[in-house]
Amino acid sequence: MNTYLTIMLPISGIYFIVMVVILWAYIKAKRKYKKMIKDGFYFIWNRGSFLGVSPETAELMGLTAHLDTANSNIASQL
Repeated sequence: MNTYLTIMLPISGIYFIVMVVILWAYIKAKRKYKKMIKDGFYFIWNRGSFLGVSPETAELMGLTAHLDTANSNIASQL
């Protein structure tokens, strides 16, 4: 019992605290990305991670396709 109190209890306490912090960070990130998706952000894969790009920035960069422009370009090529 003495070994448990001096060795195992502090280790399990530290493990529990670390797991709670990781869970908190995961929930916070999940909420952030759900809000970004709801707000219309675009996600671009870049060097092993996703970048969130706002709709205004994506339009300025030419990453968005407008249906009327796309259809007129296709029609003009026929």
